[in-house]
Amino acid sequence: MFGYDEIFKILVKNFFESFATVITDYEIVKLPKKADILIIEMKEKFQDKLKVFKYFKKYNGIEFKSFADPFKMNEDEYRLGIYINGILLQEKEANRENMTFTLVSSRRPAKLLDTFQGKIEKLDRGVYKIRDIALIPVHLIVIPELPMEFEEEFEILKEFTVGEDRTEFLRGLLKRGSDEITNDLIAYALAMYEEEFEKIFKEEGESMTKIEKNIRRLTEKYGVKKEIFNEGKNEGKIEGKIETAKNMLKDGFSMIQIQKYTGLDIEEIKQLSLNERQKSN
Repeated sequence: MFGYDEIFKILVKNFFESFATVITDYEIVKLPKKADILIIEMKEKFQDKLKVFKYFKKYNGIEFKSFADPFKMNEDEYRLGIYINGILLQEKEANRENMTFTLVSSRRPAKLLDTFQGKIEKLDRGVYKIRDIALIPVHLIVIPELPMEFEEEFEILKEFTVGEDRTEFLRGLLKRGSDEITNDLIAYALAMYEEEFEKIFKEEGESMTKIEKNIRRLTEKYGVKKEIFNEGKNEGKIEGKIETAKNMLKDGFSMIQIQKYTGLDIEEIKQLSLNERQKSN
């Protein structure tokens, strides 16, 4: 299973960190583990940069629900209240007037919307505000309902859409020129949707060379030596490969992809994965 949540955090962090403070692992009071949410502390003068999250205030929590981990009534509804209360308790300057909380969903959460029918305000395409879930309204972003716009803030969300919408988005990415943002989006999308990408490339009559270059460039960010890619030769130092594999595991790459781009055996990668899980428990 790929780490959709981790890749979501990476892309959101990359977008916001130039004009906001981003916390990707947040400790909520009385919870034994860190909450799987992001905290974006906005600077007011930069709010005009936002196209989707334009309702943001000073303190903003975000929880992502992927198609692999959809929103569950009762369980997730209760958790939203805990997260919001936790942020209000821990951030000294946070209050109900200067804080927002957003649930970003890769699918339309039908039960949630049905339950709070009559308490929902549609702010924009794919963007809703729901009252009476917790101390403050909860904003909901339904990714498939967002317009297909190739601007960075839309792209980091459309990366996680489903069905024909995702196919259209991936085709659009592949037809664009090569730049750093596009290359990152392609590389991370490949980590999640490798088979789908291969199918699209065949339909477009293209080779996989472009994708391979993007994955190569991305893995180099994690410290992979260029020598590792020379005709599959195992020339990089083993310590560097192990560190690279650890970082790629954290960011949700599959074991097959890690093997391909580090040269480590699958059994070695499995053992690394087991060791990292044991450390985090």
